Amino acid sequence: PGFGADLLYGPLPDCFPFFSDGAGFSVMAGNCGSQSGSSGGGKSSGKLATIEHARKNVLAALLNDGDCLIFLQSADVPVISTLQNLPINLSTARSYPAWTITVTPVTSNVPISAETFVNPNGAFFNPGQQFQLPTGQILNSGSPVFQGFALLHELGHATGILPQDADRATQDQNNTNLAKNCKKAIQSFGSK
Repeated sequence: PGFGADLLYGPLPDCFPFFSDGAGFSVMAGNCGSQSGSSGGGKSSGKLATIEHARKNVLAALLNDGDCLIFLQSADVPVISTLQNLPINLSTARSYPAWTITVTPVTSNVPISAETFVNPNGAFFNPGQQFQLPTGQILNSGSPVFQGFALLHELGHATGILPQDADRATQDQNNTNLAKNCKKAIQSFGSK
């Protein structure tokens, strides 16, 4: 299966855009996984440290991959500050390794806010699964390459460059675009 298949992202969530304020903003509603926090007691601080380490790796990779930086900034969103300020929390509300919830004006594809969640029990942290990118590259769950790719993918949602993964075809297209435009960044995370 490709990276982004049901194995990676699980079944589609019961989450939908809800327009209630009349000001032209779409707000996600339903079972969107907005629970934050952690499970596992003291283990959560180690997992949060792993996320921060992966964030630093993504930052370094972006600074050394102009093509990736240009791709992620193509909606005129400041990618570096978005990455540095993006809230990332632990949550078991979804089976995905990671997901991002955005608030986006109806008249634009560019989010005005975003929050990313990482499943503490999922593939972001736990080795033992392999995922294949549409480009053929194999990523091992729990590895720095998998973690870096996952955060790049979620950053793509946070900047509005990657549309929400509404179905497998969209997920695969998002991963293809990311793998194509961020090749050097992904390679910098390691071999698998």
